[in-house]
Parts: sequence; C-alpha cells; structure tokens
Amino acid sequence: PHGDLALQVAAGEAFELPGRASPLGLWAIAEDWRPYRGVAAQVLWAYYGAKRARTGVPT
Repeated sequence: PHGDLALQVAAGEAFELPGRASPLGLWAIAEDWRPYRGVAAQVLWAYYGAKRARTGVPT
C-alpha cells in the first residue's frame, strides 16, 4: 500500500523527512522490512492515528 496517504505522512514524520514520503520513496524504505511489510504498515497506521488523536468532540 505504498500509495496510501496516511502511510506516506506517517513515514515522513517517523523518519524525519522534510515532507511526506513519496510512493516510490515509501516503496524503497519498505524493502528493508521484507517479509514484515504488512506489520510495518500497521505500525505506521497506528502511529499516524496516535499522533492525530483528539480527546474531545469538536463543537
């Protein structure tokens, strides 16, 4: 899912890139995670969600 926007943003933040990771950049990063790329994607999705969690309901 290298085209997933949330994964691109999370990878950019986690790896301190100047912006979000490009689809090809995310693909290159993920090659090091074989055969655990699915697990890495879930970790990045969780990271993305945790960074943006809100504790209240907007009014």
